[in-house]
Amino acid sequence: MGPTSFTAADREALHGLLGLYERERAMYAEILELTRRQVNAVRSGHDLEDIREIFERQRRMLDLTARLETGVEG
Repeated sequence: MGPTSFTAADREALHGLLGLYERERAMYAEILELTRRQVNAVRSGHDLEDIREIFERQRRMLDLTARLETGVEG
């Protein structure tokens, strides 16, 4: 099997996918950080409104990642 040559369109598509994966990775890192904040808020006895706000941010981030994965960027 010989070397594969990529067209400009192939390279552009690959670059786009890599960008999408990096964006998704960053979003999951933020979701993880929000989860840590939420756990700390619960353990510290923070107001339920504060905890709910963190939860809502997590939900929005998860919705965005789902949209990215289906190709519908927001």
